[in-house]
Amino acid sequence: MASAELMRLHKLHELDRAILQIRKRAAAMEEGVKLKALADQARAEFDAANGNYHTRHAEQRDLELANQQITDKVKSIEKQLFGGSIVNPKEIDALEHQKAGLIAAQAGNDEKILGYWDEVPKLKDLAESAKSRAEVAIKKFSDWKANAAVQKVELERRFKELSAQRPALAKTIGPALIGRYDAIRAKSQVGMADVTHEKTCEECGSAIPEMVMVQLIDDKVVVCEGCTRILYYTGGVV
Repeated sequence: MASAELMRLHKLHELDRAILQIRKRAAAMEEGVKLKALADQARAEFDAANGNYHTRHAEQRDLELANQQITDKVKSIEKQLFGGSIVNPKEIDALEHQKAGLIAAQAGNDEKILGYWDEVPKLKDLAESAKSRAEVAIKKFSDWKANAAVQKVELERRFKELSAQRPALAKTIGPALIGRYDAIRAKSQVGMADVTHEKTCEECGSAIPEMVMVQLIDDKVVVCEGCTRILYYTGGVV
């Protein structure tokens, strides 16, 4: 069984581990920065894809409207040409020339429209896919944000509570032992390690030699040969 001072040190060790876990959980909350960045990126990708789709779709509709107007204009010209109201050869040539120009323009538009018929549906699919990704990313960030607000309050409360207990507990341990423990903790975050039923270090898994076990039973302060943490032995309780 460990000495009374080692028991007090172990109690401090458990307090420090609890504080360390709170710090790790608080650090994990920084994940929100990544989630927000992903949500912003997904939203930007959707805006770009959606804008591209609407631009091309608008261009397609403008060309289709222009062709309809050309068709109406050609019909009007043909009505004049074949209605018998115009007999002047120059006027007839002018109308024929105008008609030919309109038909050529319409043919050029038709070629572009065919390209849009292939391109626009693909752009729409890309926009819808980007929208789905953005919705998922935004929801992940939104869910994290809602949970993080609650967790942050609880973590801060618990951190203050545990930190307030530490000074008084540390004073119950001799300066040499607490100094040694704090030095290890500063280097490895965790300054102490329990000895398991299998006589291994709970922190690093190293086997504890029999000679070290004897020292532990004699209440000596010894460290793990694997991770250099102060070992705590309770007679196989752990």
